[in-house]
Amino acid sequence: MKNLTIMYKSEEHNQSTPTNKGFTSEGKGSESFASRTKRKTNKYHKLISSSQWMALGVLFIGICVFFYTNHLFYKYDENRIRLLTHLNNEQSSLAATLSDGSIVCLTKNSFVKCSDKFNNGNRLVEFNGNALFDIAPHELFPFIIDMDHVNIRAIGTNFVIDNLYNDTLILSVKQGMVQLTHKTDGQHYYVNDGEALKIASDGQVSYSPISSSELFSNYIKSVRFNNEALNKILYIVNMNDSLTISLSPAARRYGEQRLSIELDNSSPLNTIRQLSEALNLDYIQNEEGYILLD
Repeated sequence: MKNLTIMYKSEEHNQSTPTNKGFTSEGKGSESFASRTKRKTNKYHKLISSSQWMALGVLFIGICVFFYTNHLFYKYDENRIRLLTHLNNEQSSLAATLSDGSIVCLTKNSFVKCSDKFNNGNRLVEFNGNALFDIAPHELFPFIIDMDHVNIRAIGTNFVIDNLYNDTLILSVKQGMVQLTHKTDGQHYYVNDGEALKIASDGQVSYSPISSSELFSNYIKSVRFNNEALNKILYIVNMNDSLTISLSPAARRYGEQRLSIELDNSSPLNTIRQLSEALNLDYIQNEEGYILLD
């Protein structure tokens, strides 16, 4: 029994020794291979990381260029949209409501150019020709009309400018007061209710009473509207002293309805008939004028 036990221990010892040596030898070989693999992997990851950063950089630059270019086009479109030109090429007057609520009625070959939004109180328009202006009042910001040789300044008033051929300018004020400034010498002229200021082509200036009240109604005897609210249309046609059209309480819901229509405002009956047909409304007449009924 003792001999067997000794032999068993000896065999165990002999078997373990080579195994340990073999393990040690394999361990050294495995460590060397792992180190080389790790270095290659790190190098590979570094290459991937650099490529990713380059791709991200290119993508970021592309995004910046896109938004910058888009911003430039947006600003261009925005500025282009802001400038509106109302030009009349037809015989009938063209009535237009500006963004501040002011109204202009242009005769043939006349135009007004303005912003679609008068920002920061900037109520400035360019104008040439003949037109009736009805200026919405504003205590802080005057309405300024820029012409070739003069500037016209108004707070809230109703007047006519006749300057189609640029040789003679006539400013006729129905209500309020208007200031005219000559660009050449900076001279100011003030025109009050019922007055007309005439500046001849030779520079001569003269005042006179308005010759006829028909001067204003002539601008709306035949008047055209493009996508205007009914309330504004009635306001303009009612500038004619011989005509008053109103909405009944039930028909007031049509006040903001927009119409594109040409009205013969020389006859009150023609005007009310055209409006009633366009809106499919009835009307009645009383002592004050006509009433559109729902």
